[in-house]
Amino acid sequence: MTRFTAQDLADLLTGAVLYGSGGGGPVAMGDLMRTKILAQPVQPQIAEMDDVGDDDWVVIVAGVGSPDAAKDFDPSCAVVALECLEEKMGIRFGYVMAAEIGAGNSFMPIYVAAQMTSKGRDVKALDVAGSDRAVPSITMSSFAADGVEVGWFMVANHDHHEGARVGDAAEASGKMRAVITKPEYAQVAGLAIWPMQGRVMKASAVPRTFGKALTLGRALREAGTVDRKVAAATRLMGGKVLGRGTLAEFDSETSGSFDSGRAVVALPGGTSLIVLNKNENLLAWRSDLPHPVAIGPDLISYMCAETGAPFSNAEAKDHKGREVIVLASPASGAMRAPEIVEVFRGAMATMGGYPGPAVPLGALGDPET
Repeated sequence: MTRFTAQDLADLLTGAVLYGSGGGGPVAMGDLMRTKILAQPVQPQIAEMDDVGDDDWVVIVAGVGSPDAAKDFDPSCAVVALECLEEKMGIRFGYVMAAEIGAGNSFMPIYVAAQMTSKGRDVKALDVAGSDRAVPSITMSSFAADGVEVGWFMVANHDHHEGARVGDAAEASGKMRAVITKPEYAQVAGLAIWPMQGRVMKASAVPRTFGKALTLGRALREAGTVDRKVAAATRLMGGKVLGRGTLAEFDSETSGSFDSGRAVVALPGGTSLIVLNKNENLLAWRSDLPHPVAIGPDLISYMCAETGAPFSNAEAKDHKGREVIVLASPASGAMRAPEIVEVFRGAMATMGGYPGPAVPLGALGDPET
């Protein structure tokens, strides 16, 4: 086990934004949690998969809902959700894990572990997650792909909490979203979901998701110039630059606790790169090509061309009129499970009218950037 330093947490945030594919929570939320974690007298322990006993209890903690609404979200709501779930189930969790990689949700288990440690509880943040990119729905999780029963979930803010016992991830997603669209939740809440014992977690979790984001963030910090940052990102993520140009448009609307919209990047020569999102970026087109240039579950990420800093959709409006770099990176093998790919296809068919297959990045060709 280890404890992260201040520099580790800063690097983790940088890497998590890129792996968030535009989603995973606002950068400001991750930065807030990072500050609060460092304010604790003792930093929480970070555990690896093999540290967990087969009978130990593990649970996912997250912020769930609209990224726009999450800009003012109090992450301690996830602590409330955890404690309410413990009371409902009559158990105590020794480990908390992330739902995904993202600016907000990568930090949530570390933050929750820090808060529980401050209360005298021995709760560790586990270096695994349900996915190694950010996803719009828990039905795109490795636990969903493996058919792991959700059991209980609990959503909460400081005034309300509500939970249910459910079967699969699809049922949980529907009921959870129905709760957080109620006026008292205002499209965002803290979440504790998928309580499971260690043996179940080990069979399905995606390992070393902290390590993956931390390695990327460290490489970007050490790279120096913007061009070197881009080179480091494409090398470590196995991706490429889709385009570099001015962010001419960014539109988003919130409905059903999702933010849906599109970005238009004006490329040199009059070509446009159009990115469609549903919380996360899921589909990219070029105006001069008759097919998409990146399709989820492959990742589509943004960097500021001026500084090389990555940003999410929650910050995209602040970059309108500025030069940005759009990267595409192949999804990991875990995210290429047929069950997950099929859910991505369904999301893209409804959000952008794309009815085709989820063709991997390398099979789409390599247009000039």
